[in-house]
Amino acid sequence: MTDPMGYYALLGVQPGSSPETIKRAYRELAKKYHPDARDGGSSSQFRAINEAYVILIDPKRRADYDAIIQPAEPPPKQSKAIDPICCSECKRPTAQPRHLRFWKVYSVLIATVRVPVQGIYCAECAKTAALHATVFSSIAGWWGFPWGPIYTISTAITNIMGGVGSLESDHALLWYNAVAFHSIGNDRLAYGLALKVRNARDEKVAEGANYLLELLERRGVKPETAELKNPWAKRSSSPLKQIFAVSFIPTLVIGLTLVNIQGSRTISVYNQSPDTPYRPPSIASNEGRPDFRPAAPPTPPKKHCWFTPANGQVLSAIGTSQDIFNRVIIENGSEGNAIIKVKGLDRKFSLKFYVAERMTAQFDRIPDGQYEISYSSGELLGENCKGFDPPRFSKKFEGVELFQTEFTANSRITHSLTYTLFTVRDGNAHANNISSSDFDAE
Repeated sequence: MTDPMGYYALLGVQPGSSPETIKRAYRELAKKYHPDARDGGSSSQFRAINEAYVILIDPKRRADYDAIIQPAEPPPKQSKAIDPICCSECKRPTAQPRHLRFWKVYSVLIATVRVPVQGIYCAECAKTAALHATVFSSIAGWWGFPWGPIYTISTAITNIMGGVGSLESDHALLWYNAVAFHSIGNDRLAYGLALKVRNARDEKVAEGANYLLELLERRGVKPETAELKNPWAKRSSSPLKQIFAVSFIPTLVIGLTLVNIQGSRTISVYNQSPDTPYRPPSIASNEGRPDFRPAAPPTPPKKHCWFTPANGQVLSAIGTSQDIFNRVIIENGSEGNAIIKVKGLDRKFSLKFYVAERMTAQFDRIPDGQYEISYSSGELLGENCKGFDPPRFSKKFEGVELFQTEFTANSRITHSLTYTLFTVRDGNAHANNISSSDFDAE
């Protein structure tokens, strides 16, 4: 501990000393430095000792003085390091991530649908995700009337401009990474990240960043060596590629239409003698002639569920609910929609219900029994409307939950169980990864 005014040092005591120790030290020093002392006192030293004693012997003044004492050394590092944020696509740690949303469009006749593609990206993967979304829209988005062309062009512009993001979310990600890199000993990178959010709109983020900057400067980090480059400012050909992609299909269709209007066609002439009767080309043998067999049909695009379920909607159920109000509550704080599976060990009752991103849902009519709880995360439901296609991941909570109704003389006692789909400090529920086939199995 430091001693800002030197009061403890003047009396020769420690900051945690008792009042009796402070009195005893003061009396000895007062006798020694009193101006009337035989051995020669010191007026200035006596006044300083007296000033220190007046502050430290008074409980309120001493508490106020102790409140301004700061730690002489920075607090020790956390015993457990924090992992930096990883890109959703390449799965590698990225120092300056962003949460972005791009859009895909697909159309069939009069139906046009926009589908979000979102995640936490590094700069390079964000460009790739934007390009892929635009290419998909250029192939599948034009063919609906009237919104197909409108949505295709508008979403392409959004993707070219870098997608949709939030400055507050980006600041929160940068601040998290600053703490993470500090926890693993990379103070120079932590300083550079904290420098970028020292003026964040979120007061807690800005306050924490400024405190971390002061702490690292005391540790010897030099600001001029810690400034980071902005990977999102690099010039690239990605916008030009997206413009080409979104315009290629309509340009090709218009060109082919004009060729057909002009009546252009190719005629094959075969060298046969006038006396030889006409013989059509053989399909079984090329004989130097073109193969007229039809090409294999293209692979149809992956189909998805025809509707978007409401939060809490039951997607499938086996067995019948009873007039018993055992309840499961799900708080989905994760980045993605979720399907919750409640499966009875006796296989008499099982259900799946949908929980939207950042929402809470519950199912209230669960019969008594032993159950396993699992969930899957994703964006779009598959064609059967019972699971995600493709799923991001599937997990199952450890252990078995028992629902057992109890009856008393005047009441009935049922159970209510709450799960959170995000990490909770000191939480008592843990989930392990399982395969999508295990999750889909009835």
